[in-house]
Amino acid sequence: MFGLCCLPLGLALAGCRSQTVQDAAEQAARQALKREATKAKDSITELGNVMSQGATLSGHDNKGRFLWSVGAKQIRAQEEKTDDKGVVLSPRRADLSNARATLYREGRPDSTFRAAKIALLYTSRGVMMEMTGGVQARTSGVLPGHETGNAALPKTARNAKAAPSAGAKANPSTKPGARRGASVTKVVGRGPIALQAPRVDVDVKARRLRADNGIEMTQGQTRVQARRLAADSALAVARLSGDVRASAPQGTLTATNAVWNWRTGRALATGKITLSHNGTTLTGTRLDADTNGARGALSGGPTMGATGATSGVLAMAAQGRARAANIAYNWERGTISARGGVTVTKPEGTLQAAQVDADDRLQTVTAQGAVTLRKGDITLRAARVLAFDKLERAVASGGVTLIRPDARLRAARAEAWLNDERVVATGGVSLARPDSTLRAARVEAWLRDNRALASGGVTLLRGDLTMRAARADATNASGAPRVTASGDVVVQSGAGSVRAARVTWSGAPGSGAVNKGSNGIAGRGGGRIVANGGVTLRREGNEMRGARLQSDDAFRQATLTGDVGGRLAGGGSLSAGTVLWRSGATPAASRVLAQGGVSVRRDQIRLRADTLDARGDGSHATLRGNVVLTSDDGVTARAPLARYDKAAGKIYASGGVQLDDPQRGRQRGRVMVADLNLQKATLTHVTGSFSDKLFKNRKLFQ
Repeated sequence: MFGLCCLPLGLALAGCRSQTVQDAAEQAARQALKREATKAKDSITELGNVMSQGATLSGHDNKGRFLWSVGAKQIRAQEEKTDDKGVVLSPRRADLSNARATLYREGRPDSTFRAAKIALLYTSRGVMMEMTGGVQARTSGVLPGHETGNAALPKTARNAKAAPSAGAKANPSTKPGARRGASVTKVVGRGPIALQAPRVDVDVKARRLRADNGIEMTQGQTRVQARRLAADSALAVARLSGDVRASAPQGTLTATNAVWNWRTGRALATGKITLSHNGTTLTGTRLDADTNGARGALSGGPTMGATGATSGVLAMAAQGRARAANIAYNWERGTISARGGVTVTKPEGTLQAAQVDADDRLQTVTAQGAVTLRKGDITLRAARVLAFDKLERAVASGGVTLIRPDARLRAARAEAWLNDERVVATGGVSLARPDSTLRAARVEAWLRDNRALASGGVTLLRGDLTMRAARADATNASGAPRVTASGDVVVQSGAGSVRAARVTWSGAPGSGAVNKGSNGIAGRGGGRIVANGGVTLRREGNEMRGARLQSDDAFRQATLTGDVGGRLAGGGSLSAGTVLWRSGATPAASRVLAQGGVSVRRDQIRLRADTLDARGDGSHATLRGNVVLTSDDGVTARAPLARYDKAAGKIYASGGVQLDDPQRGRQRGRVMVADLNLQKATLTHVTGSFSDKLFKNRKLFQ
């Protein structure tokens, strides 16, 4: 039901308000208007009860609560127009100038409008409002569905219980038994929403409105613009289309279409979307974000060719760009998170991964899932990579592989300075080059300079040469490789090995690649080994110990110095100042050369001399200079030269032999031959025989 006040048909009244003095003509017009309103009251029932107050028109529901109200400085009313058959040509309407309107929900204001003109149309579908001329709207600030205290209600609603309209019920906002003015539930709204548009159409009954020709909505510091708008009367959910633009302190947005849900604080945008924040730009085709533009997730992207596949979301920042299936951002924290086939591109290189988390400038990037980083000649792969700045530094973990044209490094973790091509790797590290492989618990490598520092169970493999140590420093300056190892070092190559506190292996200039000797075995013939500190050399059954070793890396020729001692092949021991090992094609062709206080012991016989020249298999030996042969029972033979011949089973002494026997005394001869198996010795140019205790049951060098 409705009533009209100050609306004489065909008559415009300006400034309808109470006056103390009115002329008779105006009073007559008002009486006619009231009578006309009474007639209309019976013909339009779906509008509910309408009453007028001064220059205001309003409508109520059947509970007496406000549905809408309008007011204006000037109102002009027009009757409904029909044709001869009763078909409505134009509905009953009121045209308001300098107008205002308020829409209510359950008696509470939803939104307030101001416009140069408002056309109020009474149709069969309910009241329609057509607003034009700089329309401005503002919501109450409390979104639908939220309860508030009585203090938040409009004044007319608070007074409805004291002075209800005819047939209206008491205001339900005041609960039975509640004190007047008591708060029900205090809810803090999200803040009022403001709307500006050239034209707004409102369906009062449906609680819907439409606006076009360019609209602007604001809430706090968030501003949204579009060509068209469709929303509820509270502007809580706004559907925007055509050149959507939004701005907030955290950035800006452009899109083809958007749904701004101020109630939930969420915004959904579609079409060609562009987000901008402090020099960072995101582009995609679908956005789910908060309404203040601080956080959101962008997906989709331009399609690629005939496949119809999307190229993904693109992020452009000061430090590079990223492309992914989805990118979430949090401008308040200054972060972006990309998921699905992520590629980060910088002028210096690229990074690919399943997901990437970064700052909004793409300066620091954390990538996970099959990560591949490429910069210059270097490729880094890992399960997780943290990259900094212009990909200058990267921290990787989980199956790390770093590849360079001439090197491949594997580890559990690695930190790389890519500009310097320096890397510190830990956890089962393996550094492979064309000429060698280095393994250790920790490796610090300068790849460009071909240098590596390794520690913790170090193993170096180079051809058939293997080096094990606690620590190692490997370099390859100017094509001359060099490895210095320390801490219980063991070097093995072919049939020989050396153990020492410190070992240095060096290759000849130009031997950066693995050498192959005449026998075709890689690694032989090109390197030198120097060992110091508790050196032990093993070769073809011989074991020698000394203070220092110099040798080729195949131990074909090795020199031990410094109180050398050890055992010979086939048994027996040897000590000397210096021992030289020369390897032959066979053990019998190999030579053991000793000098400087040489002492050899075999079973119960000790042989001393200035020098020793023995075969590697122990089958033959020659002693020279001050040779002394001594048995355990005290028999001694002295000569300038002695020779051991295993095949003959004899020892030959020559050059003037002196034999001292505790039982027989001293005898001299030119040559002595001792048959160890017959337990007999013979001196030439000497008559008779002497005690056979010297060589009894002795088998020298056997």
